[in-house]
Amino acid sequence: MSAIIDAIVDLAIPVTTAYQDAIGELELDVLTEPDIRHTTALYVLTSEMSQFKSDISPIVNLVSALRDHKSEPINTPGLSGKPGKISSSSVVIGSMTSIYLGDVEDHCVLISESLDQMRRAADNMIDLIFNSHSAAQNESMKQLTLVTILFLPLTFLTGYFGMNFERFTGVQDNSDAYFWKIAVPISFAVSMYLMRDILRRYIIKTMTRRGISKSRRARGVSGPKSKEKRR
Repeated sequence: MSAIIDAIVDLAIPVTTAYQDAIGELELDVLTEPDIRHTTALYVLTSEMSQFKSDISPIVNLVSALRDHKSEPINTPGLSGKPGKISSSSVVIGSMTSIYLGDVEDHCVLISESLDQMRRAADNMIDLIFNSHSAAQNESMKQLTLVTILFLPLTFLTGYFGMNFERFTGVQDNSDAYFWKIAVPISFAVSMYLMRDILRRYIIKTMTRRGISKSRRARGVSGPKSKEKRR
């Protein structure tokens, strides 16, 4: 029986190694170019590793149960205090076999921990893929928002100057430069107004970084000087 258990555990080790190689290749792909298609492969690997761990867990319980058996007979006293009958287990496990089963149990525990670690890594990669796609979508929406802010006043002015009036002195008595004289200042003012929160955060962040840099440089400069004064 011990030889059969050992053969099963020995066959499980290459399978665990193959899962580690698959996870390593997918991790490289996810870190270099995350794609939503990688989540399917990661989900399949996670399901297979869960099933594989459920197949390994009974072996751990079996090995633990076998190690609990003692080769020495057990004396069970009776209720009246008299010496009871000597009973022995039907399965006898020697000391060497118990040590051998302990080594097999350690291998099983190591395999289970490796599977749990790979499952956590797969879950983290799935989260990384979705977070990367969400960040890319947010960046695209940010760029579209900036373009919309820039062209919003131009669209309004183009529609206004493009109306069909019988008498429109602003258009009839001036050239195309008159449109741009009005459009550029208005576009700049509207853009600055709509982007005021972004500009405020940028200014605060820049000033904070400059203050931190100055304080660090001051500490770096004052350090050697203070040491020379102490000397």
